[in-house]
Amino acid sequence: NQISNEETTTLKDFYTKYIKDNKEHVDYKDHLDNKIYSMNIDSEKIYNIYEAFGILCKIYTAHNENDKKCTNCSQNAEEFVQKIEKLNKDPSITKNESYSKILSTLSDDYNCLKDHYDNNCNGCTNIPNFPEIKTSQISVEGSTPSHVQDNPDSSLQGSEVTSSSSSVASKLIPVLSIFAIS
Repeated sequence: NQISNEETTTLKDFYTKYIKDNKEHVDYKDHLDNKIYSMNIDSEKIYNIYEAFGILCKIYTAHNENDKKCTNCSQNAEEFVQKIEKLNKDPSITKNESYSKILSTLSDDYNCLKDHYDNNCNGCTNIPNFPEIKTSQISVEGSTPSHVQDNPDSSLQGSEVTSSSSSVASKLIPVLSIFAIS
């Protein structure tokens, strides 16, 4: 469910209004305090990322260990890549460090899932690659190579940009599930 509250325009606003003093989100509060509060992410943009994340979750949940044909995985993967390509064309996303970190995390998890399907499933030979993350500057925990900074034409493959922590599950599920709760 998309939140249409006009007073809540950024993820920081959402956090302040709905989570900061909410006793139901205690398990994730420390993580949210450290990660979300400093982010200035527009709620409309985060919803578009949430849609891509939902497709990635659909790919994960559709996987059946007993079904080596992995029905619909190629179609879902194509839908996911198209959504990422659309996001990647939006300069307000690609020039924002917070968005770039999210895209990098999605890239890492998608590539891991793609490798799994390539190695374990018979019907998933045409899963598309994650598109290049186009950016003018990415700084992930101070690990940006100097040749990437301030280069408006630079682009990185998702595997070249590492996230500060592990997978989508540990970072994005708590954040993006907030939109599903409300």
